[in-house]
Amino acid sequence: MARWSFIAAAICTFPDAAAADADPDCRGDDAVAVAVPVRLTYAFVFEARTVRGRAIRRD
Repeated sequence: MARWSFIAAAICTFPDAAAADADPDCRGDDAVAVAVPVRLTYAFVFEARTVRGRAIRRD
């Protein structure tokens, strides 16, 4: 888990198309990221006794 990272879902906007092509990660000074809610049909489950995570389907 120490190396696991989380990036929230977001919509990224740029002042122009050229800026978007130059900054695909939405990290530039001109980029504006707005977080959006996302509901998944599955959940990630991490267990302390194993190294692997798994995804389970929620209905």
